[in-house]
Amino acid sequence: MKTKIAEKGLFITIFWLPLINIVMYIGLLISFFSSLKKIKLSEKKNALDWAIIIFTAVVFVSTLTSVNKLLSIYGFIAFCAYPIAYFVFAKNINRENLSKILDLIVLSFLVVVVIGALQTMIIIPHSFINLSANKKIFDLLGWDIDISAWRGARIVSTLGNPNVLGTYLVFVLPVLAGIFLQKPSLKKAIIFTLGVLLLFFTYSRSAWIGFFAGILAISIFSGKKLPVFLIILLLASSLFIPTVRHRLQSGLSSHSGSGYSSRTDIWKTSLDIIRTYPVLGTGINTFYQVYPDFRKVPSEDFSHAHNMILQVGCETGFLGMASFIVFIGLFLVLALKVCKKFALEKNTVSDSWMIIGIISATVGFIAQNSFDYFLSRGQIGVLFFAMMGIVRGLDNL
Repeated sequence: MKTKIAEKGLFITIFWLPLINIVMYIGLLISFFSSLKKIKLSEKKNALDWAIIIFTAVVFVSTLTSVNKLLSIYGFIAFCAYPIAYFVFAKNINRENLSKILDLIVLSFLVVVVIGALQTMIIIPHSFINLSANKKIFDLLGWDIDISAWRGARIVSTLGNPNVLGTYLVFVLPVLAGIFLQKPSLKKAIIFTLGVLLLFFTYSRSAWIGFFAGILAISIFSGKKLPVFLIILLLASSLFIPTVRHRLQSGLSSHSGSGYSSRTDIWKTSLDIIRTYPVLGTGINTFYQVYPDFRKVPSEDFSHAHNMILQVGCETGFLGMASFIVFIGLFLVLALKVCKKFALEKNTVSDSWMIIGIISATVGFIAQNSFDYFLSRGQIGVLFFAMMGIVRGLDNL
């Protein structure tokens, strides 16, 4: 009975993840408490399990030495959802519920696409909309009206921010591409194309980079040339769209607060923070508080380091940064091993393609987060660790 409840918790988590994060957390808690007997500390664990446990321990210790313990305690409580997602999915995945989970990923993705399309229709006459008076409506749609840069232009759908939506798509699109390449069909092609269009209209430059890196990874791991052709075609065609061309040009801008130059400034500042707090960092969830004391340009304020490794290094020091890099590397090694194992079995060929999609999504996520940082976003963090848990669960099979 508890196994069935845990399984339903997985379904709730994965479907509601991009839609309403509170429901996602409820599903995760249902699965966790229903799986307590399955998740035992005495059980034999592989290297990835231990790497995630060690990283979690480092994050906890950094909370004790934090420059702001209250902020870090809050951050650590939120962070705990990530290892919970990993172990819950790892312990409850089987071949029967895996196909349902994939169906739910596609279904919730389609809801995101539909709401994104509706958003474009609603905000076309944006000059006639009183944003402040209708704040509650836009909050329900996930439209953060405080971000004036994309008002009336950049799609957010249900994720509240165009860059967060872009990150979600960087994860999901390579998985959909893997499903399509395993067994091509017009229906799958249309779904994938809708997702790509949604990604472009987020105008998230880092998400574009992540998407291209993920699709390129699929081409390398699968030996298929079609994804590379798609990358070249999409890149070439996008240059003819003025808004896309402008976003790409702004990425190379030398103006402060916009483009690559601002990234280099914040990276230098992040290195100064790491040098000042080398062992355990400033404490999780404290970057935005300490950054003003180190910033190079007084007028600039950033809430994160715009680089995943540097962000982890600033908040958890070299210990956290090293354990983080190790567990990412161990995950990729494990995923490749499991993929090769399933590739040798004809009856599990679909699992092999799905793992290729997850590996490629991880590559895309790393590429994107070399210029941004979204692991601290609850839905993105849970999705990342859940995907690792799925691969770990398949390894258990």
